[in-house]
Amino acid sequence: WDVRSKIQWLNYGYSLKSPYVKSIYNARQKICFDYTLVGSKNPFLTNLRIFENGILTSTVNVQVDGNKKILRSVEYLGSDGVVYDNVRLNYYYEGDNIKNYDSWGYYTNVRGSDAMMINKTDPVYIKKFSLQNITNNLGGQLEVDYEPNMLNGNYSGGIRVKQMIIK
Repeated sequence: WDVRSKIQWLNYGYSLKSPYVKSIYNARQKICFDYTLVGSKNPFLTNLRIFENGILTSTVNVQVDGNKKILRSVEYLGSDGVVYDNVRLNYYYEGDNIKNYDSWGYYTNVRGSDAMMINKTDPVYIKKFSLQNITNNLGGQLEVDYEPNMLNGNYSGGIRVKQMIIK
């Protein structure tokens, strides 16, 4: 591995792209990690192939939204290639065009310099791109709700899980 091929100039400094895991193995098992490139960006994991004594026993397909860098779904396939389980993931406010950030680096619908004040953290949009629910192949669902952190009676940086509901 030639470290010089992994260094990239970014107008404000250098970025070192680290190598990624291609396989993990022991005497009987091997797990291979397959990736895809999104544009010229770093690779995203697309699937894992699991081998027992050299024979493919299962595959895990991973769908990632490369633009938003979020996990969309995970599918579990048997050795015959048939999907026997899958989960889908959804996130809060994915479609909203909110591009402002508060002083903690979280999304906010508050405009202008007000957004940079700690007490102007947006209690709604702070959840943007946080996991909203996980749905399995039988339709069961886990919903996750969050609440913003509080500091001296004001909203402050970050969120925490408020409740998880199984449906």
